Amino acid sequence: MKGNEDNLPKRITLLQCAKQKEELLFQETVSELKNVLPKSFDYHYFVTRPTGSIEEYEDTKNCQFRVGRINEEDLAMVINKSQIDNLICFICGPPPMTDHFCSKLRNMGILPSQIKYEKWWCIKG
Repeated sequence: MKGNEDNLPKRITLLQCAKQKEELLFQETVSELKNVLPKSFDYHYFVTRPTGSIEEYEDTKNCQFRVGRINEEDLAMVINKSQIDNLICFICGPPPMTDHFCSKLRNMGILPSQIKYEKWWCIKG
């Protein structure tokens, strides 16, 4: 993977949540992105049901794992209010989660046109 941060127009921050570390998708690729784009890319992992102590999860210098779901304070931490006009948010997950975060982002002053989402449709059978 090659990268040139000078050509990137935006800063990228990934917040990803799963029940356990093993369920976090694309961990190796995400870590590699951080190595290639150290100034432009950040990521934060959240686990709601860790199988061991959280210290065991922190196996990389690039990322910290947190216990719990992503909350409004986490969003506020990564959103630069001075650059909110240029912000684009991408949300992916089950409908209740995507709806929740769309609402939280709108309450923070982010326009609906700046929020992109993909809903996972679950079929119960």
